[in-house]
Amino acid sequence: MEPRYIAAIEIGSSKIKGIVASVDPSSAITIVAVEESDAGDSVRYGRVQNAREAASRVNDIIRRLENNPRLAGARITHVYVPEGGRSVESRQVSADVHLGGDIEITAQVIEKLHNEARYNMATDRDVLAVSNRRFVVDGAEVRRLVGSFGNAVHGEFTFVTASPENRRNLNRVKIESRGLEIPRRYIPRAVALADMVMSDSERQLGTLLIDLGAETTTVAVYRGSALMLLGTLPMGSANITRDLANGLGVTHEEAEKIKLSRGRAVAERVKNAETDPETAEITDYVSARTGEIIANIMGYIDRAGIRLSDLPGGIVLAGGGAHLGGLAEMLQAQTDLKVRKATVDSSIIGEPFNTADHIDVISLVRYAAREDSQQCIEFPEASASTPYSGGRRQLLDDNDPRLLVDDMDEETITDELPPEGPDADSTRETLLNKIKYWFTKPKDTDLDGDEGELD
Repeated sequence: MEPRYIAAIEIGSSKIKGIVASVDPSSAITIVAVEESDAGDSVRYGRVQNAREAASRVNDIIRRLENNPRLAGARITHVYVPEGGRSVESRQVSADVHLGGDIEITAQVIEKLHNEARYNMATDRDVLAVSNRRFVVDGAEVRRLVGSFGNAVHGEFTFVTASPENRRNLNRVKIESRGLEIPRRYIPRAVALADMVMSDSERQLGTLLIDLGAETTTVAVYRGSALMLLGTLPMGSANITRDLANGLGVTHEEAEKIKLSRGRAVAERVKNAETDPETAEITDYVSARTGEIIANIMGYIDRAGIRLSDLPGGIVLAGGGAHLGGLAEMLQAQTDLKVRKATVDSSIIGEPFNTADHIDVISLVRYAAREDSQQCIEFPEASASTPYSGGRRQLLDDNDPRLLVDDMDEETITDELPPEGPDADSTRETLLNKIKYWFTKPKDTDLDGDEGELD
């Protein structure tokens, strides 16, 4: 059985990334190719601002992916695109269904509850995902709704929603391959990331996921294995870069380098007064803005009625901003919660890629592999039997009819060289005559297999 291929494009505030991965029959995922480019000014706060510029950068990535030697000239025919950005938020909704008798509850009942809850929500916002929080049958809470029996069913859900403008702007980005528009399927970015970087026990205990991007920070809280809260704050690591650029009087590019090489977030009570003045100034800028971002995160979950004591699973830190020095330590100092950086599912392979740098897009292919069955790659007919799979191409048997027969017979081409002449000139002349013979000797059969010399 041939592997399935998944292609995804993420259009982020700072970078646009593309990825292709293969999924074998055992559901093992192998990263085949990753490409990225700067987003320029085409995206702000996770929302497309200039569709034409974004499309140009996306289609350049599509071409680079298709030209990757590991894809052997394949064409991308479908692509997954994540939805995220500043307007993404969660809403808690409930619904009730009466079945008209004590009957078995099926998956169709859950679908009916979802539809009823969506109607009760009364909003024109797009629904990206639904998380089941709690079910009650005839007054008693049940863990597994399908298969139980009852009459009255009550469901509580968390709906992940976004402004319709998000989808409209994404639809304006024309994604093409060789002049043909590529159909796309949308998936919820925050849910896909949480599904990969949080363990089942963390989701059960109660854990906070912080995805610190360039211009937005997405916050997700899981408890009891259900999504309880999700929201996006309009601030991120780019705020730190701007502070450094303005405060130090340097360009944005220089400030970004300083942030990555020397920037460190340090809690006020553990600052080292012995550092040199320039380093101390950098630390002050970085720490002040990082502290503000953390304060906004904590304020957001507090307003939602979630206490830190509700999160014994601690904090999982993801996103490009997670690489900021001292951020995890600062978070731990201000929340008294254990903090760990997000990692890629250990079952996913993809050398020589640094998977830690591509957690965002890897989570997309993992989510698509589990939730959908779309094939995204079309291989040329000549190489369709030998696509890239797990880092190695399939080798054909010596007797495989697909192997080409050599045009020259064994008598014409041999490994033996003519004997040396008495001197260099005669040896050279003998070699040239031998080579000339190889290229001019008539074939025994023509291209149709008939006997005789070729015309």
